Formats: sequence, C-alpha cells, structure tokens
Amino acid sequence: MSIRMTDASFVLMISNDFNACLGNVLGRFSWDNITIDGNHFTNCGQPVSIDQNDTPGISRRRNNTFQRNVITGQKRSGCETGGGQQSFINLYILNNWFDALDFTPGDDGSCLCVSLVAQQATGILASRNLSVGMGMTTRSTTRVPTPTTDS
Repeated sequence: MSIRMTDASFVLMISNDFNACLGNVLGRFSWDNITIDGNHFTNCGQPVSIDQNDTPGISRRRNNTFQRNVITGQKRSGCETGGGQQSFINLYILNNWFDALDFTPGDDGSCLCVSLVAQQATGILASRNLSVGMGMTTRSTTRVPTPTTDS
C-alpha cells in the first residue's frame, strides 16, 4: 500500500503521480470527507480501495469523492468499495479516465474500472467515467438512492 488512510478525515489528495505501486495505492478503512482529485495512477495494483465499518450509526463514511483521475495499466479495480453490510453516504465516482486495464490471463475477472458492492449505501453516484483500451470504450452512469443530507 502506498498511502494508508485508515480513519482519515477532511483530506484533499490532489495532483499526485503514482507509478507501479502494488496493492491498494490509497486505502483502506473508515474514510470521512475525502476528495481524491486529478491524480495519475500508472501500472498500479489497485488505485483506491475503501472499506467502512459495518456498525450502524458510525459517522465515518460520508462525502467521499474520486474524480478527474487518470488510471492506466491498472490491475484489479480502479476504485472499489468493500461489500456486505458496509455503509457509505454520498460516495461520488466522477469523470475518471481508465485506459489499458491489465487483464492477466487466469485472473478471476476482478479487473474492473469501478466496483461498488457495499449493500448499505445511500447516495452513490458513478457518472461520466470513461474506459478505453483492450478494444472497448464505455461510459458509465450509475445512481444508487438519492444522497442524504447527513453531514
């Protein structure tokens, strides 16, 4: 992991270059009010991985944004949430560029641009993300229930 951001709050991670970083480049648990904006991730293992506490009422899960980043040659997912009963409030994945994903033969199919699998999320928006390379070009817009005003 390049930068361990467990329990981080009110962070602006802007205009950085990450090259050939393995594992989770930026991660991991209990983010709150984090913005990752305008960074370049080149040949990295998994640029962003966010897991939240499953405990209801925990406030450390709000207003996280991953936007205007350029991700090339990634392995696994460009931006991924943990699954199960994890809860997010207002998670935004916007205007990112994904190119030349590294699909390794024998991989279990986990190389995705965005993987949002938290089942207790409200206000997730993944929109205007572009994926090119490997013979594919796709654009995404996904919205999960309306954002809340919980701050």
